[in-house]
Amino acid sequence: MKMIKLEVSPSTAKSFLGRLDAELREKNRALAELQAQVRQLEIEMNEVRSQLNGELLPNTERNVKGSNRDKISDYLNKLPTNRGAGISEISKATGVPISSVSFVLKKGPDVFAYDKAARKWRMKQSQLEQR
Repeated sequence: MKMIKLEVSPSTAKSFLGRLDAELREKNRALAELQAQVRQLEIEMNEVRSQLNGELLPNTERNVKGSNRDKISDYLNKLPTNRGAGISEISKATGVPISSVSFVLKKGPDVFAYDKAARKWRMKQSQLEQR
């Protein structure tokens, strides 16, 4: 853009600055109005998304801490002595996701034991005696 210099009287410069100031205020007002409209649209979009997700997804309330461990323990306790079960079998029987079953079993060495030969998880003997 080519620039030019003008020499004008102070009153003309003040008048020109006044028009620029008014134009700037008008643009800022329009910008604030558009930003308010954008915020309202974002709120409405989030409401619609949450309603859709609520209808499409099952109720995803968190379980109480330790509830997966209790479900797995109950299932393994109901099995015949020393039968044991694999992770996928436990998951299917209890409704606990496979990753959670794996986590609970591996983080509960005081309660659960893995039989490498049979490739099954069982309750530890000390836990079976408490039945």
